[in-house]
Amino acid sequence: MITRNLTRVSLPLLFLVLAALPFVAQALDEPFYVTFFARVLIYALAACALNIVLGFAGLVSFGHAMFVGLGCYAVGILSYYGISNGWIQLAVCISVCIIVAVLVGSVCLRTSGIGL
Repeated sequence: MITRNLTRVSLPLLFLVLAALPFVAQALDEPFYVTFFARVLIYALAACALNIVLGFAGLVSFGHAMFVGLGCYAVGILSYYGISNGWIQLAVCISVCIIVAVLVGSVCLRTSGIGL
């Protein structure tokens, strides 16, 4: 019982500490740690999403990494061309992933038989 209550408190607290690390590192003027902790959070979010899809729902996801990669490439291309506003990058990432999801989903819905 004590470990269950400890887990209920410690996991959200750990998440909040990890989410605050990039902001703390930026306030301390440590650019390496800002990018490092941001990457850690991105990969942790992708791992948690895959855990939900594969672990709890039991669905095999072959296209999970595709959408993470699309978002990364969209941010990389926008950053290369000087667009560094995070809200614009987020909107473009979501738009690109929606467009590709519609295209891939339309093909997957039409597939049947052994090819599925």
